[in-house]
Amino acid sequence: MTDLSNSPIGKPLLRREDYRFLTGAGQYTDDVVLPGQPTAISCAARMRMPASTAST
Repeated sequence: MTDLSNSPIGKPLLRREDYRFLTGAGQYTDDVVLPGQPTAISCAARMRMPASTAST
């Protein structure tokens, strides 16, 4: 069998980027604003539209 005592599998790892994002100092791609940058808005209907049915 293979000795896995030094393996990182199953062990907690220290993440270096967490502090910035936990304190609100991180920058996300949504925070980037460029000159002439297009924007988009989407909305969802509150009620679902009924399916069309053919009458015979």
